[in-house]
Amino acid sequence: MAAIEFSQPVKAMALTSYANATQPGSASAGDQLKLFARKQLRQVWFSYQDVLSHLAERKVF
Repeated sequence: MAAIEFSQPVKAMALTSYANATQPGSASAGDQLKLFARKQLRQVWFSYQDVLSHLAERKVF
């Protein structure tokens, strides 16, 4: 689910209602479901810098 404002810059809020992390010990397991239960959306990160600033873990292959 997403709400997008086509402005300059583009703004978007989103939610993956079924969650995205499947590892049982993951800090992200169920975080999207908690937002869904509270009827809230999360901010969508568009820029590389936004993603890096919210990065919890990085693996280089």
